[in-house]
Amino acid sequence: MEPRNPETEPGWKALYDTYLSFLGRKAEYDDLYRQSELEYREIDPRTRRKAIWKQMGLTDEIVLRSWRERQQNQREEEAIEEQKQKLLQQEFEAVFKELPCDADRSTVLEWIENHPAMVLPRRVNEDGVVELTADDIRDAPCRAAVGHLQHWVNQKDKFYADMLKRKPAEVASDGDGPSEDDLEKYDPTLKDVIKMLDDIGC
Repeated sequence: MEPRNPETEPGWKALYDTYLSFLGRKAEYDDLYRQSELEYREIDPRTRRKAIWKQMGLTDEIVLRSWRERQQNQREEEAIEEQKQKLLQQEFEAVFKELPCDADRSTVLEWIENHPAMVLPRRVNEDGVVELTADDIRDAPCRAAVGHLQHWVNQKDKFYADMLKRKPAEVASDGDGPSEDDLEKYDPTLKDVIKMLDDIGC
């Protein structure tokens, strides 16, 4: 086995500490070290540590090999996850490209309001953000709706608070649902939502 590379690999104390934690024997080591402080205080800490490691059946070769194997496993797992995320992103983009370019804004609002991502708990990424998947947008009324859902899925409380403050829209004269004029009569707290939809032409 190649010697430890001090430029790229941790020092021996860190390697042993990591390995002991990996084995679940760190508490055992700590107890032995505290005992050695009481009984062999005149001996320097480094010598005491080495004696305890040997007493526990550990060697430099064992801990270094274990660390390298775990690093290799981590790299492989990260590569697999990176490839998985790449494929998911490609699927998302393919679905997005097939969506209509525009839709009626009332349809967009209704789709966002009733989307499962807005209702059911979702995991967040490392940045604390909920990310949409390809399945989330397959039935999106238009491309712009995807962007709005991505925004509001991370501000659910504000979205639904605004929706609850809305005044009920009157049924349009043709009986098919709220008209454009009806939508303008919603509570002013919905202005942020409606303005964004206006900006992109929905």
